[in-house]
Amino acid sequence: MGVPPQAPGAHPHAPPPPPRAPAGVDGLIICNNEGVAIKSTFDAEKTVQYASLATRFTHKSISAVTALEPEDKLQFLRIRSKMHEIIIAPHDNYTLIIQQKPQVN
Repeated sequence: MGVPPQAPGAHPHAPPPPPRAPAGVDGLIICNNEGVAIKSTFDAEKTVQYASLATRFTHKSISAVTALEPEDKLQFLRIRSKMHEIIIAPHDNYTLIIQQKPQVN
């Protein structure tokens, strides 16, 4: 197995480009379980705000699920308002937060 090819003009030690959000998605954040953002497509202020609030909400939701059913585990949260839909997918080490436009049927 060889080294993957570099894009022309790319520096071999340059950080990877930021993630791109798919169509319909306003932005996404990957953070650790303490709410510290690792990657984001939002500006710094919005990233900190979303990561902090979503992490606290996720921890409270995990506690609620565990209190109701000790054998169960939270997999996914979905919060919808008129303007946005926020999807939170907690994992053992990381949390994915997505903000998208709500789909109207």
